[in-house]
Amino acid sequence: MTRTEWDAMFTKEDGTWDTEKYIAYQAQHDMERINKVNAELDKYKMAYEVSDTDGNTFVYAYIENDIPLYRTKRGGLTHLSDMIGLTVIRQYAE
Repeated sequence: MTRTEWDAMFTKEDGTWDTEKYIAYQAQHDMERINKVNAELDKYKMAYEVSDTDGNTFVYAYIENDIPLYRTKRGGLTHLSDMIGLTVIRQYAE
């Protein structure tokens, strides 16, 4: 979508920005992303947020090479292929 199309989508007839329409659009977009993430978590039988026995917390990021990739609190990334030895903090994205 071009900037012109974006502006036209959220501009009222009087030329002012339609905040309510923009917020509704963003809410719909957010729900689509959350549903996509939760479907991926179900497919791979993983959880959104987990921790290991050392207290490290991992938050789901995306799928890479058919393996779930998780972000760490320190900003790193790690592959987690199963839930063995992990504690579920939160099963699904909200």
